[in-house]
Amino acid sequence: PAVDDRRAPRVAWSAARSETCADGVASAAGGHAASRGSPAAFEPKTPEDAVLALQIALKCADVGHLSLPWSAHLQWVLRLESEFFEQGDHELSLGMEAVSSLMDRSKPGVSHSQGPFFDFITPLFQVLFNAFPGVKPMHDAVLANGDRWRTLEAARAA
Repeated sequence: PAVDDRRAPRVAWSAARSETCADGVASAAGGHAASRGSPAAFEPKTPEDAVLALQIALKCADVGHLSLPWSAHLQWVLRLESEFFEQGDHELSLGMEAVSSLMDRSKPGVSHSQGPFFDFITPLFQVLFNAFPGVKPMHDAVLANGDRWRTLEAARAA
């Protein structure tokens, strides 16, 4: 899908912030693992580490449907796409010249952009898993769902 240039600075900032947060928790978790010999439990060394870990956990929770079994995840993506298209319809009814990205029914929607979205967000789940190994089932589901979307998108492109 085309990039909405008006959002590019915000998207770039968001990506950089996510990467910085991920690096911070990974460093904190990595330091902990090295000092303990295993990643069994994450113990933040500073209040900032604790806040960072919470921010990453909340972001992962915000997109938690990515970690659901495929059938449930797919239903959430289709609901999101429907909501976005309704928003686009509303924008058109208001006479707006351009409809927001992924909200125009005449163009591919959210269900056609999941591969790149998973590429963007999976590292955050990896950091969460590195810090908290108990989220392995969630992490594994994110990896599996991302692979499935990329396979579907490759088949569509062929």
